[in-house]
Amino acid sequence: MPTTNDKTWTIESNDVHGGSNKTSLVGCRIAVIKDMFGGPHYQFQTSDGTGVSTTPEPPLPALPFNFPVFTSNLDGPSTPNPPTWYITVESLTHGANKEEAKGVWSNTGFPASPVKRDNPDTWTAQADQGVEPADDTEKEKQKEAAASATPKL
Repeated sequence: MPTTNDKTWTIESNDVHGGSNKTSLVGCRIAVIKDMFGGPHYQFQTSDGTGVSTTPEPPLPALPFNFPVFTSNLDGPSTPNPPTWYITVESLTHGANKEEAKGVWSNTGFPASPVKRDNPDTWTAQADQGVEPADDTEKEKQKEAAASATPKL
């Protein structure tokens, strides 16, 4: 489905907390993609950029939102019983610079609302610049977009 990654956030090792599968999330990304019809979607991607869950038809969903449930090993080769993932994005303007995505994850069902969580399985993702632009003007535009938490569509 994707034709471009317009904006991405990457989950780093020190930014994921919780259960035993938390390390599988390291390197995973949330990307704003455009399909062949130009419609924007959020996509949850493995560390190699493989899309494993994509929000439905445009427009982009309001925050917070849940990615469609998916089953994947995320960080490695296929196994007979890969875990099922429930990923919620709570913010795309988290952190001191308002550049981080933040959310919760589970392998057993969508997490409770933020007010009701006691020991959440959480993640935070750092903003990336997306695909390599063709010229210096485009590079400058992407630097500005990376400094903003609102994806440039």
